[in-house]
Amino acid sequence: MLTASELEELPVLPNNTSDFVEGTYTIPCHKKKELEAEGPDIVNKIWFHTQPLDTDTIQRIHCMKLVAKSRDQGFSDDPLAGNWTWFEIAILKTKYSEEPRVKDGIQLVWVSHRNRFLSNDYGWEEGVEFGKDHDIFRLLGRSLVKFIAIMLGRLQMTIEDALKQYKKFMGTVFPTSRWTTVSLVKSGSKWDASELEKCIKQLVQEQLGQDPDQVLLLDEESAKTCKVFVMATRQEGANNQAPVLFRSYKNPLEKSDLPGIKLWEAARATSAAPIYFTPLEVSGYKFLDGSLQANNPMGWLWNEVLSVFGPARSTNCFLSIGTGIAAAKALGDVRNLKGFTESVASIATNSEITNLLFRSLINAFAPRPMAKKYYRFNVGDGLPEWTEDEEGNWTWKLLETRVEGGVAEMDDITAIDATEEQAKKYIALAGAQKMIEECAEVLREEL
Repeated sequence: MLTASELEELPVLPNNTSDFVEGTYTIPCHKKKELEAEGPDIVNKIWFHTQPLDTDTIQRIHCMKLVAKSRDQGFSDDPLAGNWTWFEIAILKTKYSEEPRVKDGIQLVWVSHRNRFLSNDYGWEEGVEFGKDHDIFRLLGRSLVKFIAIMLGRLQMTIEDALKQYKKFMGTVFPTSRWTTVSLVKSGSKWDASELEKCIKQLVQEQLGQDPDQVLLLDEESAKTCKVFVMATRQEGANNQAPVLFRSYKNPLEKSDLPGIKLWEAARATSAAPIYFTPLEVSGYKFLDGSLQANNPMGWLWNEVLSVFGPARSTNCFLSIGTGIAAAKALGDVRNLKGFTESVASIATNSEITNLLFRSLINAFAPRPMAKKYYRFNVGDGLPEWTEDEEGNWTWKLLETRVEGGVAEMDDITAIDATEEQAKKYIALAGAQKMIEECAEVLREEL
């Protein structure tokens, strides 16, 4: 972001735009505008116009940024009684128009920012705390270790309680003293899925006080604050069909295949990782872990945002949390069947490939284009940051050193303490603190 002095040094966009050279220009306006509003109705006025832009000029625009100052009437001890201002960029049909142009039923208007209540010198007061964790988000995808998304959004648990419960049933589901090679050969899985089902049902009973065999994943009340979906792979069509999305809400553009799926069934289905647990059968379908088709579900999350909220919905933040950077592995020689198979499996479940694909796409083209809105935290990733260089090009640069390896297996409960220690060291890095503050600021705009 350029400073005020740097902006003043930029050339002004010429009135005759037919032959201006490529570069960065400003369209300044130094006049002030005062608005008065009474009651709950919003009052708006056009502050200033640009000169009319021809088609050739519009096609040459790479991005546009609005830099402005706003304030309330000077003082308000009651945030609900204050007058709060924001700015909009609108496309008008002609230079004489007073209303935004409408295309396909959508006003061509872009909002500069959300109102910042509880402001102090046009910034945030120290000590303002979020409400419940799940109130901050509108959609939670297949979250960290699958069931935590359901804990946070559908069961309305706090982050602290969700982590505590997860650690509690890890020891029950993955008892280190029980597993033998015989159990894998005999039953087709390392672990007893009934223990996992028992833990899930017990948690549902504790949190909701209801019979877990009667509780549906679909719940319109909890979906008002946070919508949750988890993903599973249909065993019969794992190679040529999309993953199945189990939702706590209704998607107006996509009818659910299993609208009556129980909460515990959805949690169990998305946890049915091959080798670890047997598939779960629901209504004649057998489901495996969604990680087989979408170990990083970012693309499906974006698709869900578009279909649920519409393409014009402004999106402030896509938050992605990884589970570490796996060590680089060369594709094995096909003559070494074991090594080749392990390499292919590693590629199929790699979450970094999806991250690399979507991080720039989301920042550049998701609603509010060319604005940073993708934040990913993944131990060892070197904290890549999306930055703009002096020539206006956007690139990724590492804030810290990238460290590969050290990713534990899903059922290795002995690695929990070491994994936590790695995560603490990671978020203590200067680069991580910088990105966490930026992400928190964006999330705070939703409150």
